Amino acid sequence: MNYETILTERRGRVAIVTLNRPARLNALNMKLVGEIHDAFGRFNADREIGVIILTGSGRAFCAGLDVQDLEDHPAPPAAGEPASYRSQLRWLEMMRASKPVVVAVNGLAVGGGITVILSCDIRIASDRAQFEERHVRVGLVPDMGSSRLLVQTVGLAHALRLQLTARRIDAQEAERIGLVTQVVPHEQLMEAALALADEIAAHPTSALLATKQLVWENMCEPDGDKVLWREAQVEERLMKGPDFEEATRAFIEKRPPRFNT
Repeated sequence: MNYETILTERRGRVAIVTLNRPARLNALNMKLVGEIHDAFGRFNADREIGVIILTGSGRAFCAGLDVQDLEDHPAPPAAGEPASYRSQLRWLEMMRASKPVVVAVNGLAVGGGITVILSCDIRIASDRAQFEERHVRVGLVPDMGSSRLLVQTVGLAHALRLQLTARRIDAQEAERIGLVTQVVPHEQLMEAALALADEIAAHPTSALLATKQLVWENMCEPDGDKVLWREAQVEERLMKGPDFEEATRAFIEKRPPRFNT
């Protein structure tokens, strides 16, 4: 597909979606978000794709919301709910239902850029990356679930420090507090992201999607019995499926399993 604000490519079982508004530091506008939804929908429907990498072009990953676009295209009023609620919910629903998403943070991630990476599954960063949770700096609050997701990612104290001070941190500190899981030299970022994505994509897509679903559903579940029940239900379904059958046959035949064929 020919997109205006993103680039897409395929590397084996891995799809790469690159935010491509470098002159605007890949700030989010309606066109960009819409094209991401379209690309993710296509790659999630493609049986030959197992993992999606999300990254940015230029010196930024994402500088948050494009204020000019907000002025040009204000969110329409919605009866009985905040105007931005549906668009934020649609984004999180897309990410939760998606095949695994590895985000490769190539540069600055500010405001909405952090909310985007928090919705991804695994976060790795260039040693040039910087992070700034700046909503309070412009008189706003964290959105798109980040008031909870950031706490779950880095803990309450670090989350409040980032969100209340709007202080910018570098990649090394982001790794230390758990905002990203790995920092690599800038020139090796995509190599590292692809290696990680290939490792994940080698596993059965059915199991990857089911694992993501369970993690999201059980993440805040206080009832341990409900956690076990969900796990048992999914496990029983997968044990009747072709991937577990292939894994069992491969073990008996002493050969590597052939998944996703």
